[in-house]
Amino acid sequence: MVRLIGEAFEPELRNQFKKLLTVDTTRSGQFPTLQSLFERTFQRLALRFNLRLSERALAQRLSYQLAHVPAYPESAPVLERLEKSYRICIVSDGDTAMVRRAISLNGLGRFPVVISEEHRAYKITPNTPLFKKALDLLGTSAEETIHIGDQASDVYGADQCGLDCVYLNRSGRPLPAGVPPPLLEVNSLRAFEAWLTSH
Repeated sequence: MVRLIGEAFEPELRNQFKKLLTVDTTRSGQFPTLQSLFERTFQRLALRFNLRLSERALAQRLSYQLAHVPAYPESAPVLERLEKSYRICIVSDGDTAMVRRAISLNGLGRFPVVISEEHRAYKITPNTPLFKKALDLLGTSAEETIHIGDQASDVYGADQCGLDCVYLNRSGRPLPAGVPPPLLEVNSLRAFEAWLTSH
């Protein structure tokens, strides 16, 4: 988001998006797409700082950028090694077109995928069906499965569903207060692989 409007607005932009994601996605019976959350985030920012923005255009550009973000260089080789011994499923908080485009561009189409828009829920949604669906696709139980993710919603959502979670913290950003401690915190997929193969 920051590249679209400038670094000076980064803290408030992140704050407003997190508020919307938390409030709007935990209300029973309501599901806002990620695109609509982006639009409302930019709208709030424009009102707060008296900016003239095209919320929809910015949201569309952001969605496009996210759909075309290349995977970290370590991702492909680590996943290739892990899939020889483990079942892998992608669970994504995203809109279908964006997620499927990113998966295709990064050569990850061989893995089953669970996408929030298709199930009308996010990872932090109470009683979220995302992890249950992933377990069904994998044919494993919660006790047999580890979720790895780089957001607080990954840790919180997995914990609510009885899964151990590994927090992939590449930036060194601490988890917010109230988020349960993860099973493990690592700064790379290689570190996770090393831990996994040693246990």
